Amino acid sequence: MPARQVPDRGPDNSSHAENPIVFYDGTCALCHRSVRWLFERDSAGLLLFAPIEGETARELAIEPGPDPAGWSFLLELDGRVYHRSNAVLRAIALTGGVRKLARILLIVPRPVRDGVYRWVARNRYDWFGRSSGCPIPDEEQQDRLLP
Repeated sequence: MPARQVPDRGPDNSSHAENPIVFYDGTCALCHRSVRWLFERDSAGLLLFAPIEGETARELAIEPGPDPAGWSFLLELDGRVYHRSNAVLRAIALTGGVRKLARILLIVPRPVRDGVYRWVARNRYDWFGRSSGCPIPDEEQQDRLLP
């Protein structure tokens, strides 16, 4: 699915207007681990995080669909929403350092990258389970977790 425009956040969320937002499945243990991994490596504190089924996603008209197994990892960046492998690779690159090289993998044809992504996504609950806990381990960093 191509990236699409995101509506303006409005005055209530203007403080986050410049930051990319990672949307994740709030009940997926793999997604929570991925958020922790990104959080620990994002030393500049650039990325914000929000569950795809949360208030921020609704405000930005992010529609995950009724089936959590089909939900995608999303990245809202510069007014565009990236899905699946495009979102993952861009989010990794945004953490800086040598991880910027993750963008090189964007040369792999998207159907191949997204095929692997979908295979993992379909099996993530079976392999990693579900989680109801907050993916952010440190209380100091709670301001980067959006509702």
